[in-house]
Amino acid sequence: MEKRGQKYAGGGFQHLHKGIQHKGIRLWVWLIAALVALPDVSAALDRRKDQFPSEPGYMFLPLPYSIPGLGQGFFFIGYGSNLFGTYADGYLAVITGDADGKLAGLNEIHLWPKTLLLEIYGEDISRATVNQYTKRGMSSGKKDYQVFEVNKANSRYGNLTLTLFDRMFELSHFEQRQDVALTRILDPEGNELQKIDPPAEISFKSSQSKIQLDYTDDYYDPRVGVRLWAAQSYSPRQTANEPSYYVLDKSITGYIPVGAYSTWLFNLFASDAVVTEKGETDPARLAVLNPANCPPADPTCQNAIAANTYGTATSLGGRERLQAYPRQRFVGAHSRYFGTEFRLNLTEEFTPFDYFIWKDVRTGVQVAFFYEQGSVADKPAEIGKHPRSSTGIGLRMVTASGAVYRADLAGGDEGILPTIIVNYPY
Repeated sequence: MEKRGQKYAGGGFQHLHKGIQHKGIRLWVWLIAALVALPDVSAALDRRKDQFPSEPGYMFLPLPYSIPGLGQGFFFIGYGSNLFGTYADGYLAVITGDADGKLAGLNEIHLWPKTLLLEIYGEDISRATVNQYTKRGMSSGKKDYQVFEVNKANSRYGNLTLTLFDRMFELSHFEQRQDVALTRILDPEGNELQKIDPPAEISFKSSQSKIQLDYTDDYYDPRVGVRLWAAQSYSPRQTANEPSYYVLDKSITGYIPVGAYSTWLFNLFASDAVVTEKGETDPARLAVLNPANCPPADPTCQNAIAANTYGTATSLGGRERLQAYPRQRFVGAHSRYFGTEFRLNLTEEFTPFDYFIWKDVRTGVQVAFFYEQGSVADKPAEIGKHPRSSTGIGLRMVTASGAVYRADLAGGDEGILPTIIVNYPY
């Protein structure tokens, strides 16, 4: 687990896109240049508490899930903060029900105390389904998807972070590999459209380099200041038929204090894919290469052709952006997002608790009200033509171990979705 309006509709999103599209490299240069000023800047805004919390905590919890595409069942979760007198956090989850598998990870492993941090993660899923929407962009409907069933979804992930100036500057890099085996394609009602025997084996490799400037009063629970980051992800072609491209993500969040303890924040996020080598665009060839390229609802392979032509930026939907929609609900070569959230702090305290399955120290309770709006497109001129929004409310508990436990409820034009996760999206 990680520790960590309408004003922009239509032409507003297009204006934002044009203003950012060709300036990604400038943001990288600006963030690096800001490092020079950080020693003086960090003295101007004091962190209000230790940025490397050492308070131990743990949680063991059976958690029911009902996730579009994944199905229903239980997560059995174990999570520990600052294990065995270190700064390391660890977690283990066993998934049962419509999905079956396990995942585990360790983060905040200090290779060099308070300076060089390691995170590792592994996932082995033996049964799962995922919704694959039949149209890229914003025009697809709630039921415009097919269900991809897999009997293997394995992932390995490693991230190394250099952090300086009381965590006000961070430079990180991760490497990831995923292996998937596709067995069947179903319609939204669960009827079989295509059986794939033997299963289609698919592998992905990706990496990302990220730089972050965090000029706030607290790394985990900021109330005043600004946070900027830029990341470049690399998706090299795995075969001669796939595209080779990179994705440039940029984010800026401002935190405005309200009263003594509360805060109102605003986040702008942009993501752009840049193709360096196009992939296969012949439908007949794509249909032979992999059944996932041209499923029954997309016999002309338009999704695969678009992905191989334009690349795929960071999607919208899920627990981080547009929470009222399922994960990867909106996909395209460019994405734009605006989010605002008012975090009302109800308490400021230091209260240890021990409920046998959950132990930590409560330092604050919040009620959060949020609004989000986003848009994706393959062509820059189409950004903002059909934005979607999400509005919601959440209950948060901030702890001395560094974890922020969240339970959110978000609604959009396709219904209401609950989210239970640890830590803020921004």
